[in-house]
Amino acid sequence: MNDILVLKENGSLVKELKPNEKAVIYQSLESTLDNIDLTLQENSSLVLLTFNNGSVKDINLKSKLAKNASLTIYNMIISSSEVNLKEEVYVEDVNANVNILNVCLGYEEAKINSFIHIFHNSEYTNSELETYAIAIDKAHLTLDNNATIKNKCKKTVVHQKAKGLNLSKDSTIKAQPNLYIDEYDVEASHSASVGNINKDDLFYLMSRGLPESDARKIVVLGFINPLIDKIEALNAETTHIKEGILEEFSQKLK
Repeated sequence: MNDILVLKENGSLVKELKPNEKAVIYQSLESTLDNIDLTLQENSSLVLLTFNNGSVKDINLKSKLAKNASLTIYNMIISSSEVNLKEEVYVEDVNANVNILNVCLGYEEAKINSFIHIFHNSEYTNSELETYAIAIDKAHLTLDNNATIKNKCKKTVVHQKAKGLNLSKDSTIKAQPNLYIDEYDVEASHSASVGNINKDDLFYLMSRGLPESDARKIVVLGFINPLIDKIEALNAETTHIKEGILEEFSQKLK
């Protein structure tokens, strides 16, 4: 069974997983993290959930993965102020795997900058990076997704996806997907899309008797829920965290 840890203290997280060790780490809704340093040794596995409600301006994460290591990161940011997220992941040996899911909601005059770079320094490695952003009021969000595949890192698989939803005429979302590839024998793709609420979806819900405000909220939560569902409610504490994050999103969409 995985070692489950709920972080309740503020500051930094330094974690090294030993060979074959498996861990799940959730940041509590009441704590803050500004610096994260992760080392995954051979055959280890880590799931990390971070949450920032705007109380921390600068968040930095660095991680290194050894052979057969697996890292899954869920980032949740909800803010009305400036937040800068910077993550660098170094995939150092064969069969290492990285999955990052980044969800940002900016409101009022938020400036959220998400910079993520995954470095593939070995052959037969994989990464999936998904970034979702919602902008309200005068919020400005930048999604800077990057992956590097070095020469001789054959059979590497890299996929990136960025999706943005603007809910106000004065809000902006900028998506910047980048792939730096120095090897032919790889599989790599990226996509980015930014738009407004689908008017057909809105009309359908309003035709069923819902006021426009409720219909908009349902459409936006439909954008978020599949991502929230990926967070496992492993016990009472983690269930509280999952429900609290969803409630935070719901409150800001009113």
